[in-house]
Parts: sequence; C-alpha cells; structure tokens
Amino acid sequence: MKHINKCIATLALLSSVFTSCGKDNVAPVIDTNQKATLSIQFDNIVGDKNLQLNTGTYTNAAGEDFKVSLLRYFISNIK
Repeated sequence: MKHINKCIATLALLSSVFTSCGKDNVAPVIDTNQKATLSIQFDNIVGDKNLQLNTGTYTNAAGEDFKVSLLRYFISNIK
C-alpha cells in the first residue's frame, strides 16, 4: 500500500512539474502606426582630435594633408 501511495505521489508531482513548465507562444502585437523616438549621435575624430569642418588641416596615414569642408553619412542596416 505504501508503494502505491509513493507511486501516486511521484506521478502527481511529475505531472504538475511538466504541466506548469509549458511555454506560451504568444505573438507580440505590433502597431505599425505607433512611432518610437530614435536618437543617433556620431563623434567625428581625426587621429586624436575632434574633426571640425572648415577649421584646419589634418594629415592622413600616408602623410598627406587634407581639409574637411563637407561630411556626409550613409547609414544602412538599421533594424
């Protein structure tokens, strides 16, 4: 009789463990009309100095001097 009670208790414990650990596959609700705020900041550096447009001459790795008057960013693959 004790053996049957232990088996029943073990089965009840195992069944409660396996049923309570289920994974809910609930898909998130996405509202395409709602917009979020995004802020991106770039730090323009040449060598060990901050890059500033039309203010000085910089030297590249080949030893050539250059001036920066226009800076454009092409940003892609943002998810």
